[in-house]
Amino acid sequence: MHALVPQQLQYKKWHKGKISQTSKVTAQQIYKVGHLVLQSEEPGRVSAGQLEVLKQTARKALKRLGRGEVFTSPQRQVSEKPLEVRMGKGKGSPGYWATSAKAGSKLFTLSGVAFSAGLKALMASRKKIPVRVLIRSSSRIAPADAILSRI
Repeated sequence: MHALVPQQLQYKKWHKGKISQTSKVTAQQIYKVGHLVLQSEEPGRVSAGQLEVLKQTARKALKRLGRGEVFTSPQRQVSEKPLEVRMGKGKGSPGYWATSAKAGSKLFTLSGVAFSAGLKALMASRKKIPVRVLIRSSSRIAPADAILSRI
């Protein structure tokens, strides 16, 4: 199990729910000076394992310098059925933990590193999650692809 799991549950199995596809990132939030933020551009589901890999990739790229912090924590268990099981016979057993990332929510922050080193670390780690993200800071704001073309 991952360390990113809640301590108590209200329900063991949740309904799937819907993630609104209409919301977009509009307003810029104000971040602390020197912080780089990985912000989701579209809504989606991010598992606890993907958040852990995101953190490990950023730490590896920075050679353990600076401080990286996961901003969201998984709130729901996602049910899975085993492979090659016929239809019916109830809902599957809990498979993994996930969080629903809304558009504009902060996923990960970096602090205490140079802008160029932090940018390269976030560029490497943004490929590990299934939602499109923006890399933002207090001084510069641009989509990740636009920043990549300037480096």
